Amino acid sequence: MAVLLDTGPWVALMSRSDSHHNWALEQFRRLPPPLLSCEPVVAETCFLLARAGFDPAVALQFIERGVVQLPFVLEEQIQAVSGLFKRYQNVPASLADASLVRLAEISDAPPCSPSIAISTSIAAMAARSFPLSPPDSAEKLA
Repeated sequence: MAVLLDTGPWVALMSRSDSHHNWALEQFRRLPPPLLSCEPVVAETCFLLARAGFDPAVALQFIERGVVQLPFVLEEQIQAVSGLFKRYQNVPASLADASLVRLAEISDAPPCSPSIAISTSIAAMAARSFPLSPPDSAEKLA
């Protein structure tokens, strides 16, 4: 089963001062690559790393090394992503959130699997589409 990677765990992995760093480190150690993500998540991750004083290019090395793959192409999925925003307009969500939910829909990675770190927005959007519950740790990452 594929595993989706969201911004929070990726940033937590890179920042030793993050309160979820040890948890993120453990997840990255136990989950076999590749992890799946999307360019909106990469953009958020690089932005947050730069804002915290880290080199955002370090996150890009995960992609260069094949640890993270980006199979999602927004241009090909734009109608479906727009539909997610319309369907869940009462849930505050970023483009990264909606893109990950769509990636889960077209892959074998449910966004609420206990092994997946997700944001509260994704959990709220996905709870209506997938029967699984988010892990307790996901709520803490949001």
